[in-house]
Amino acid sequence: MLNTIYTTIVDFLFPPHCPLCGAYVDTVGAWCPVCLDQTIQVHKLPLSILMQDNISMVRAVGRYRGGMKKFIQALKYQKKLAMLPAIHTLLDVALPKAEFAGVDYVIPVPLHSKKLQARGFNQAEKIFHPWADGCQLTWLEALIRCRDTNPQYKMTVMERRINMREAFSLREGLNVRGKKVLLVDDIFTTGITIQECAIVLKQAGATRICGLTLASDA
Repeated sequence: MLNTIYTTIVDFLFPPHCPLCGAYVDTVGAWCPVCLDQTIQVHKLPLSILMQDNISMVRAVGRYRGGMKKFIQALKYQKKLAMLPAIHTLLDVALPKAEFAGVDYVIPVPLHSKKLQARGFNQAEKIFHPWADGCQLTWLEALIRCRDTNPQYKMTVMERRINMREAFSLREGLNVRGKKVLLVDDIFTTGITIQECAIVLKQAGATRICGLTLASDA
């Protein structure tokens, strides 16, 4: 009762608005129809021959530009967790639950412990864990980042490949043999990061590995 009254007062004083154009909307995290339609651009990503040996398919919810870029950069570098309700709404609209019914585990691309401590959270977890729960999918932090890799935004493809080589391992005691898994991350650029994760899971016996990212500039 008190929560409802508080929410009503807050919404009256600070009415929720579309995260892109600023138009008034009904609830926090909602979008206006035009911006929602423009932002959702679900698409399959091109995979190299090497990636196809380990990953069945990777999809992105949208393109890494405009609103998507704004959300990801604000979340990762400015720690603006207030962006999350709008992102979660985006996922709920863009990704029908029925399409993921056969997934055994949703596995996030992990951060190294140093970066996790500095940032305070893994953005892949913040973005996708509530969505996985809503789809009744099992969230499993199966991978660890065993090397503190360098930032990759200025690297060539070859440099990225060397940088990420053997950067991940399976968490001790976990078993993914025979399982269908969905790897999730915030952004797909060259695909090398998600590929290295998939190699570890494939070697551990996972039978089908797919990927899902919030955005892609591939």
